[in-house]
Amino acid sequence: MARRNQHILLHAGGRAVWGAGSQRASSVNHTQREAIAAVREIAQNQGSEMFIHGRDGRIRERNSYGNDPFPPDWPALWGFSARRGRLARYRPR
Repeated sequence: MARRNQHILLHAGGRAVWGAGSQRASSVNHTQREAIAAVREIAQNQGSEMFIHGRDGRIRERNSYGNDPFPPDWPALWGFSARRGRLARYRPR
């Protein structure tokens, strides 16, 4: 199965779900919430990325459900100190 990135774009009937390189929309939904649910399911099944486009056509949100080339560094985000081997206290600057 091809791993096509999935896009949500503004459409005359609401929001359209497009696979990258497709000639036509996979589905047209009345609300953005319905479109996000549909594209999330497709992207999770294919292991691809989801892109949500705003009214101006620019990407306003994206999420990866496949092999993420830049995974977050969770221990550093949580304040884990490898040197101390425990969670360090968060000190805002």
